[in-house]
Amino acid sequence: MNYRFLLTFIFGFFIINSYAQVCIEDGIELTTQAEIDSFSFNYLGCDSIYGDVVISGADITNVDSLIQLTYIGGNLLITGNQNLINLEGLTNIVIVDGSISVASNDSLTTIYGLHNIEKILGDFALKGNPLLDSLSPEPLALDTIWGNLQISNNSNLKSFNSLIGLSYINAIEITNNDSLTNLIGLEGINTLKSHLDIGNNESLFSFEGLENLDSIGTYFSINGN
Repeated sequence: MNYRFLLTFIFGFFIINSYAQVCIEDGIELTTQAEIDSFSFNYLGCDSIYGDVVISGADITNVDSLIQLTYIGGNLLITGNQNLINLEGLTNIVIVDGSISVASNDSLTTIYGLHNIEKILGDFALKGNPLLDSLSPEPLALDTIWGNLQISNNSNLKSFNSLIGLSYINAIEITNNDSLTNLIGLEGINTLKSHLDIGNNESLFSFEGLENLDSIGTYFSINGN
């Protein structure tokens, strides 16, 4: 037997088999930095996940090894990461077919890394990120949110002007963001299918950003600002 041929065949089989894993059908939960760091090795060639992606762990500091991902077919949940500094490893994701929730991440100062996502088929929620200062140093590619935009309890958030490309959205809920002074970034929105709720943003002194809004589908609430 030609052993060189056999070894080449075996090696080629494993390479092809690895590249065949182009999808994760049922979603994935990543709870440690080690799990994230080994993702590109464990899922060689995988750029699409058809279920939910959950990133939640006390020792997670970055998501750099998820750079190969371009599509998420479920929800993207980034929650409860005390030491996560940035999201730059998610920079190649373009479409999320569920909701995105970035919540309770104590060290996160920006969501740069999500800036190439163009469409979200569910809600887009930013909640309880105490050091979140601005959404991104450059405009987000986001133009459509089929669900609700929910921005709440981000005590250091001063602006979301990087949302300037957003043109279609179901509803807006902006509450309890103590450092927010205006609504610049929402100029592209002229119609809400559902509601507008702006409440308890104690530094808000201007509605600049809403000047092009001319239609609200259900209710309109501004209080406690």
